[in-house]
Amino acid sequence: MDIQEGCIVISKNGRDKSKYFVVVKVEDNLIYLCDGAIRKFELPKKKKIKHVQLTNMFSEYINVAIKEKRVLTNKEVQKEIARIVSKEEVV
Repeated sequence: MDIQEGCIVISKNGRDKSKYFVVVKVEDNLIYLCDGAIRKFELPKKKKIKHVQLTNMFSEYINVAIKEKRVLTNKEVQKEIARIVSKEEVV
């Protein structure tokens, strides 16, 4: 699976190392990430693709919202990341 909006990734470098983020925009070798807490949906973090680890987790809800150009609340982003990550850790 290649990186697209809605993918859940883990930061490999920087102050946010080992934290989960959702991809909200993809440009060439850059991606824009948010977690709804430190990095808000309105002001996502720009990172190079090589500085994140792709997981097999994906948020269909966030993907559809971005494609429909809906503005998500930061609370929605936080809940969606927590729901997906907790479900994946149980398995």
